[in-house]
Amino acid sequence: MPLSATGLRKRRVGHAPAGSGVARGQRSQLMKFYSFQIVIEKEPEDEGYFAYTPNVPGCFSNGKTIEETKRNIREAVEQHLASMLAQ
Repeated sequence: MPLSATGLRKRRVGHAPAGSGVARGQRSQLMKFYSFQIVIEKEPEDEGYFAYTPNVPGCFSNGKTIEETKRNIREAVEQHLASMLAQ
């Protein structure tokens, strides 16, 4: 049975630091928050775990522990979305 870890921690993207010359209203428009459901499953043939997010097709990762797998899938989602937004 797959283990389910709902959502990645929300992360601020595109933050303009205070004192950067960006007006307060503009700064709030730069911040975006995303939350995705992830699914973590035990690898059937080795000691690791496999993770994917159903909301982002083609985005998956793995790790030796559940904690490592969570970190890896978070990074994979961030990179996948950055790549999609850059196109």
